[in-house]
Amino acid sequence: MPINPPTPRHSSSQTDEGLQIILPSKKNYLLILWYGLWLIMWVFMTGTVTFFLAFFILLAIKESNSGMWIFAMFITFMLLFLLGIGLPAIYAFFWQLAGKEIISVNSAVMSITNQIFGWKKVYEYGIMDIKDLRASIPQKDLFARVKILQFSKQNGMISFDYGAKTFRFGLDIDEAEAKQIVSEIQGRFIKQKTG
Repeated sequence: MPINPPTPRHSSSQTDEGLQIILPSKKNYLLILWYGLWLIMWVFMTGTVTFFLAFFILLAIKESNSGMWIFAMFITFMLLFLLGIGLPAIYAFFWQLAGKEIISVNSAVMSITNQIFGWKKVYEYGIMDIKDLRASIPQKDLFARVKILQFSKQNGMISFDYGAKTFRFGLDIDEAEAKQIVSEIQGRFIKQKTG
């Protein structure tokens, strides 16, 4: 008995504005658990460092001690470092929970929206300037394996040339599904140039 073919993760529909493809994030419950535990530890550490920062600032004000101010500045840098490493983890955690890419295409513009709950980041590209829309495997390097860095515009299984740069989208999809999405977009709006 043959194996049933897997169904695609994306859904597409024709709206008044044009073609809309919704690609929800690929849920990895082990990663969600890991990020959740990591964020609990991060909140605890950030809270502790904030408490000590406030304590040493108050102590420095009370005693007019320059050594305490120096120590408070050191703790401030530690707090900024913690905030810096926490923000990408927060983004990755919520992307795993509720993230989705929305690709909207009409006769003038292709927009790619990364959305988490109500927050959106939209990238718009003029249809006439998009060349060589294709399914392509991104190059694997050390940083491509780090899940927290996967959300850059250099990741994704679908790419196109736009001016003198190549852009990518379609995070965490297989090559076959990427080809389906490309075919759908090309069939409706983008004509590939031959030769």
